[in-house]
Amino acid sequence: MADIDVSVIIPAYNASGYIGRAVESVKKQTGLTWEIIIVENGSTDDTYDKCKSYAIKDERIHVIQSDKGVSNARNKGIDNATGNWLCFLDADDYLYDGAFEDIVHICGLKDESNKTGLVHFGHNSGQNKVKGESVIYDNPQKYLEFRCSMLKNPTQYMTSWGKFYDRAVVNDNNIRFASELVLAEDSDFVFRYMQCINSAVELTSELYHYTKDNESAVRSYNPDRAEQYIEAINHTMQYVLKDSNDIIKAYDQYILIHLLLILVHDTFNKSNPASYKQKKHNMKLLLDTECFKNAIKNTELKECKGFRMLPVMCFKLHMNWAAILMVKVRVYQNSRH
Repeated sequence: MADIDVSVIIPAYNASGYIGRAVESVKKQTGLTWEIIIVENGSTDDTYDKCKSYAIKDERIHVIQSDKGVSNARNKGIDNATGNWLCFLDADDYLYDGAFEDIVHICGLKDESNKTGLVHFGHNSGQNKVKGESVIYDNPQKYLEFRCSMLKNPTQYMTSWGKFYDRAVVNDNNIRFASELVLAEDSDFVFRYMQCINSAVELTSELYHYTKDNESAVRSYNPDRAEQYIEAINHTMQYVLKDSNDIIKAYDQYILIHLLLILVHDTFNKSNPASYKQKKHNMKLLLDTECFKNAIKNTELKECKGFRMLPVMCFKLHMNWAAILMVKVRVYQNSRH
């Protein structure tokens, strides 16, 4: 087979009802040569058989199997990829028509003199792609600022999907997903990858459709989420502490955003059966946890801008009652969507 531009890796677990949509969205792409690597990982439905039927009809589609877990699936996909670039696609998401064409035209991926370390493109949950502009981060200061911005806005930037990664960089630095992490394994992968490159291109174009059902799983009550996030935060911390002071400071905001996610989606979630007194106690336990306590301490009041960071300001001012009120507003807003 001729040189392949991009390997699209699709983990597939019990994805029989929608894997076809994801595959078809890649098959429609032009402008880059591609292969699809579907990694079935422990499904109890007919996902594997359905995927094999796609592979029989198109030699560019490969189906392999891995141990259970999305990290194991993505790692197996990386190990089997042959493209110059890697692109992760969740089985219930899809690429908009013309996504690869837009990336080629804007980023000039086929021009070796215009080589970048990462291409990040936007996503939405609508029906159509949205055209935008491109921003090039090709000098040390600009690239550092982009990395800091990514950490401060993890839901927008720190997903594994919505990006092109240089496969040579991934393999040369042995970057793989940490299979021991249950949550934020994608942020951990992205962070370690960004440490190994020195330039990136951001496309504000929204070329990736994110299915909102994914979001409902994130928003549903999970009593283990706090522990799982803390484990992931501390795992990535060992790499963060080897980085610049700017990155370490930005990581404090990353940590605080996850504290607020825990408070909104779990501690004060309406589905949490604990009493209000117990919820307040659980919040205090979180605030006394080392990673959260240090992040609050290291964040200055002037950095608590915007509604999202107001609860952190209240924590710093020892106004926990006000922080709880804001968290409850967020809980109510989420229940309306």
